[in-house]
Amino acid sequence: MSGVFSIVVYLEVVYRININAKAMASDKVSLTPKWAVLSYLVPVVNLFLPYINLQQVWRVGRRAGQSTEAQYG
Repeated sequence: MSGVFSIVVYLEVVYRININAKAMASDKVSLTPKWAVLSYLVPVVNLFLPYINLQQVWRVGRRAGQSTEAQYG
């Protein structure tokens, strides 16, 4: 039962991360938040699409972090 809870929480985190990335740079993230979650559940697609999505989200976050470091440091 705790495994199911963990999966649900992880997918909710992925959903929220995708929403934030879309707000920061909507042109850099190709999936909608809904598809970011569904990409884990669709067979065959779940082999590559979650990785691509999280890679895009990571890049958006890195760019945002670099711009704030330039302002404060």
